[in-house]
Amino acid sequence: MAAQRLAEAHRLVEVIPPLREVLRDGNLNDAEQQANLACDLAVHLLGWKPARIPKDARGENECEVLTETGSLPKYLQPAPTGAYARHAFIPRAWPTGSFEWFSSIEEALAFARKLLRVESLRWSRDIGGTFILTSGDIFDRRSGRSSSHCPTDAYAIIDAALVWLYREAGSLIDGSRS
Repeated sequence: MAAQRLAEAHRLVEVIPPLREVLRDGNLNDAEQQANLACDLAVHLLGWKPARIPKDARGENECEVLTETGSLPKYLQPAPTGAYARHAFIPRAWPTGSFEWFSSIEEALAFARKLLRVESLRWSRDIGGTFILTSGDIFDRRSGRSSSHCPTDAYAIIDAALVWLYREAGSLIDGSRS
């Protein structure tokens, strides 16, 4: 079990910096970049898996989508024709159509709670525009601070959660060396 946790920590230390770079420097007004970021977060941090959508009525458009379980929802009746986008099952906010995780502070906090596996998070924003996340548990001292270059508050909250996760992984790796 300890070896598995250590391997996961090493994996996180590898995948988090590029994700943070996209949050800070990517063109997240571009729908394709936003979709790629949502897919990367789902796969690399939440453990989503690919699921295969069979060929359509014309015998075309077989594709792969991401789901939480790697299985298609039981209620899904694939469209008679056409392909699905890889991100088709990542939650969307309506009426905007943007990804739910990026749509508001509340949704970004819900994503962060799921990612960090904590019940309660407190957040604050300093004068420089960085977000600070801390545990709602007074005995839990873990925290994360976002870059001041994130384009929206929701992205900054996700960035702060990634910093928190990166620190945890780094601490686990450092502790294994002693």
